[in-house]
Amino acid sequence: MKISLQLMNKKGQAAAELAILGVLVIMAFSYIMNFGQSLGAQQQNKMESFRRALQKAYARNASVSYTLKKNVSAASVNSGFFQGQGISSEASPSVTWQKGKPGEWKSKDQSSFAFWQINDTAVGDPKYGLPLYKQYTYDATGGRSDEKMLVPVSVLKDNATRTEGYSFSEDKQESNANIAYHKTAVLNDSTDGSLHTQFNTAVDKNPGDDKPKPPTYEDKEVIPYSSSTAYTYTKDWTVAHDLGNE
Repeated sequence: MKISLQLMNKKGQAAAELAILGVLVIMAFSYIMNFGQSLGAQQQNKMESFRRALQKAYARNASVSYTLKKNVSAASVNSGFFQGQGISSEASPSVTWQKGKPGEWKSKDQSSFAFWQINDTAVGDPKYGLPLYKQYTYDATGGRSDEKMLVPVSVLKDNATRTEGYSFSEDKQESNANIAYHKTAVLNDSTDGSLHTQFNTAVDKNPGDDKPKPPTYEDKEVIPYSSSTAYTYTKDWTVAHDLGNE
């Protein structure tokens, strides 16, 4: 009897150890999977934002900065069916593609542009980007522009709120011939926020002397935005009754 109890205790201990090990393995796999997906999303965002900046620089014939923020839903072992886990990535490349004087043909006051995009939503003017204000600009030798040029604002902060609405339903209908299943999962991923912009009113009249003038910022527009993405999964299938034994 004593030996039997000892064997039962050892089996119970082994089962507990396997259960703990299984949890640790799942946690490690979840961490690696999440890290890999976050890294992949960031790399993809960098490539997409660079291509968008290149296209805008060509279209505007000027220097362009392009900030792209992406909120996506990644696979997760800790979430509901098709719910996933929200991850975010941001990239902000700057590109210059200029032929002759900057700006559109016959323009005299265009110099550079700044664009922001949240998912598929452009913030600000789709053509010219964030608001522009006129200011004299100076080249490396201290030469002043003939007239005031349009200079884009910068973003002080981005106040964003992300919400996810998830629903799941599964239906089973049985008949004499088969069993029919219907499964639906819906995820609505929404982001609402506002960009608080500022404009540097300090002008460095000698940009080539390696003594940059400290910026002096003036608060400008607060630009609201809203972006929403819906993910839907629907699956229908039937299983026939096994009539072979009848």
